[in-house]
Amino acid sequence: MSNYQRRQAIIAHSIDVIADMVIWLDKDGQYIFVNKAATELLEYSSDELLSLKVWDIDPLFSEEKWYAHWRELEEKKSLRIETVNRKKSGQDIPIEVTASMVSFGSEKYNCS
Repeated sequence: MSNYQRRQAIIAHSIDVIADMVIWLDKDGQYIFVNKAATELLEYSSDELLSLKVWDIDPLFSEEKWYAHWRELEEKKSLRIETVNRKKSGQDIPIEVTASMVSFGSEKYNCS
């Protein structure tokens, strides 16, 4: 294994073993990446979450509020908010989110 491959493997492993959720959302509020902590806390499989939008999980977000949040994040580059996520079982859990605007290739994402 090359040093590069080892670093990539360590990064991938790190993302799945940390206790904090790591979630990437696109400009339309679509989940595009979730780590193991997110699937365990929210009780959805990765595939299930990747088929949802942020307002399907966060009862405090509407589609309109998401786009306002996206515009604010584009302007400020990083935000900290307190909100709620709804588990698959229906239980609401308060969460603190640190969101960052991240560019990957030619696309922008909300990484939180």
